[in-house]
Amino acid sequence: MRDTFDYTALPEDPMLAFIQLVEHFDTILETDTKEMDNEDTRRFLISHMNSIIGAARELGILAISQWTLPEYDDTYGEHARFDLAVKSIAPASARSTRTSTRRSPD
Repeated sequence: MRDTFDYTALPEDPMLAFIQLVEHFDTILETDTKEMDNEDTRRFLISHMNSIIGAARELGILAISQWTLPEYDDTYGEHARFDLAVKSIAPASARSTRTSTRRSPD
């Protein structure tokens, strides 16, 4: 997938910027692995982790920045644990409310 993300438009708040980047990197992973039902996706998972770890290090998100990339054979399990850790810091509810300004009906 060609990356056309505007990195210069990220929010100044490091956590909000991290959340946006996680969304972006998740989309890239989903696109790259779409229709790869029984194929080896480890290289895409490692790339996904590398992108998120790099963003966390740059933005000072300590809980994620200290992760390291897994050995190739351990990728599936490590990525699952990594994804849970990322989602615990940048949960989907926080990501979706960040872009939504609509209020719930009373």
